Amino acid sequence: MDKRKEENIRVKNSITEALLKLMREKSFADISITEIIRSAQAARASFYRNYDSKESVLLTLIKDVLEQFRAVIDCNEDNYYTRQKPAAEAK
Repeated sequence: MDKRKEENIRVKNSITEALLKLMREKSFADISITEIIRSAQAARASFYRNYDSKESVLLTLIKDVLEQFRAVIDCNEDNYYTRQKPAAEAK
């Protein structure tokens, strides 16, 4: 992996960790982008290069966790129901 990608991953991880740390201390609504980037020791431009908002940091984290979960389980989609495939159709 090239150094720019590694650095971008490091910055994204720092931002995510900073937001989670701040959420243990105060309400999500009371956390500012400035607080997040200060805690992460990241530039504002780095934040906005990767995220649109503090909400998008959490959405990205959730997507990453779900992706990791799907990678480690035997995910036969025929056994699961979704909004598109009701439980009655799942095996």
